[in-house]
Amino acid sequence: MGWGGVIFALSARPGDPSVEMSFLDRLLRNGAHAPVYAIFSSLLLLALAPRQGSGPTARAFGQALAVAVLYALSDEWHQHFVPGRAASLIDVATDGFGAACGLSVLRWTLGGGEPGGLALASLALAGGVASALLATTGFLGI
Repeated sequence: MGWGGVIFALSARPGDPSVEMSFLDRLLRNGAHAPVYAIFSSLLLLALAPRQGSGPTARAFGQALAVAVLYALSDEWHQHFVPGRAASLIDVATDGFGAACGLSVLRWTLGGGEPGGLALASLALAGGVASALLATTGFLGI
């Protein structure tokens, strides 16, 4: 899938730990994980279950989320070997929240505005913001 290749290419870029970044720069960089994985999971869902009649099943949503999180784990493992980069479980959490948010918005949209889908998207968005903030502040040290 093309978007997975974009993610891989971005994570393959060596980091430069000597470059000082402002809090806002770090927040934007950490926060970017969520929308990247929201798009990724949405594309996965559409690839796994093209819309036919009643739309994607709950199983297809679960599969798309599982694949996105597994890819996030593999991407962090990959970054462990890239000079100047590090693997981070909090990044995987941000990726997972982003993926869940994207899928929830898609479910809300395809489900005709079902309130539960919007509530799930809001919770996932809040989780993504919280994990990006934790990654930026280094509060958890992970």
